[in-house]
Amino acid sequence: MIWTSYLVRLNQLDDDQLWAQISFWLSKLENSRWLLIFDNYDDPNQYQIEQYYPFVAQGSIIITTRQPDRGMDIKSKSSQ
Repeated sequence: MIWTSYLVRLNQLDDDQLWAQISFWLSKLENSRWLLIFDNYDDPNQYQIEQYYPFVAQGSIIITTRQPDRGMDIKSKSSQ
């Protein structure tokens, strides 16, 4: 029942509020085994995905693209 009420609350959030909740959960120290996937990241000028990186480096991020010539220099926040 608690999980259902949590999902109902998440469903009422706008995109920015929802991402804040997801980022908060990913950043919890006890959540160390997560995977975030950005699929079909073909146009970096359209979306700046760095803004969606969690604040910690305890999980993994996979970024895919259909552009074979797209070389990307992606740095983790922990190396900046």
